[in-house]
Amino acid sequence: MFNVDFDKCRVVDLTRELIPGKEKRRLQIKRGLIPKDDTFMHEIDTMSHIGTHVEAPSHFFEKGKDVTDLPVSQFMGKARLVDVDFVEPHQPITPDFLEKAVGGAKDVEVIILRNIKKSQFLEESKNRHYLTVEGARWLASKSIKMLVFDNSFATGKDKDQTRRTHEILLGKDVILVEQVDNLDQIRKKEVYFMALPLRIKGLDSSPVRAIVIEPE
Repeated sequence: MFNVDFDKCRVVDLTRELIPGKEKRRLQIKRGLIPKDDTFMHEIDTMSHIGTHVEAPSHFFEKGKDVTDLPVSQFMGKARLVDVDFVEPHQPITPDFLEKAVGGAKDVEVIILRNIKKSQFLEESKNRHYLTVEGARWLASKSIKMLVFDNSFATGKDKDQTRRTHEILLGKDVILVEQVDNLDQIRKKEVYFMALPLRIKGLDSSPVRAIVIEPE
């Protein structure tokens, strides 16, 4: 029988906690009763791009795959943690950088970018390190399933470049996992990553519970 020994693993929750009414994007919940048995339920009013979320191809392509068109295995895999230690803000993530950081690792399915000098950047858009178009092409050529990052990274230097990197990655079914949290709690370079979307037909994106499983 298949068995995962969690006594020998750490589970790190990379999901941002969301507080209704306190987020920049709409998130409201309303508590109510189910008349049939007088139990409680909630109505949820929100957006697909809120908190920690995955983005599927239909986010950029009118006839692209939505979150239900992709196999659930697309949202999990062997991950490589890439520490970005640039001293100066607003630096490019290039193919050369990615090759040096990832090139020697085997069977990498997920790339997790971590800014180890995050406190200096304060998640301001003008300071964020950014993925170049060439960097996106490098990732797309490596059969990567997912690119994972927090708010200290951007997917492009400007609006046009951001659109191009999205088109390159999502065009190859490379899923973007944005607004993760707690990356500083990951101890190992090689981990297992999961971020499962809601199975709602038509969604271009979905909030997820993102986790890393790593050996003790």
